[in-house]
Amino acid sequence: MYGLLPRSVKDYTIVMRPLLGTCCVVVLLLMAGCAPGGTIVGPRGSPPSPQFLFTQRFPGDDGQLLATVDREVYPPHYAGLWHTHPGPGSLCVLQGVLQVEIREHVGVTLSSDQCWSELPGLPHRPVNSGEVAAVALFSLLAPAGQPRIIPAPSPAPG
Repeated sequence: MYGLLPRSVKDYTIVMRPLLGTCCVVVLLLMAGCAPGGTIVGPRGSPPSPQFLFTQRFPGDDGQLLATVDREVYPPHYAGLWHTHPGPGSLCVLQGVLQVEIREHVGVTLSSDQCWSELPGLPHRPVNSGEVAAVALFSLLAPAGQPRIIPAPSPAPG
């Protein structure tokens, strides 16, 4: 199904970083300047809903693709749900520090101005173990009509 994609997370990051990281980061960072500041935490310490900055459909060889960019705030001591995405994405940290736990792979720690390229279908979750909120931009290119986030089972305690 993903025969043209690199074989590992490391290879994917090397290949996709210039495409998703370099091309999108400049636009994303410029757009982030338009987002309101401050952190609003939802009920029981959950993060607020993402603030969508860009949503656009594009024609693709296999149908419509939906490109989105959103601003996400992760409160202190937050561990998100395990999930996947139906297409490639890029998570870029603007403020604070965010860890990405990746099932069956070594996790990634991202500081301000660092990005992580996400493989489609790779189970992962965001974690903010710090004392301050982490703010990030997330870009995704996925088939139109599919959910952006697909819940994944939690890994067995190890």
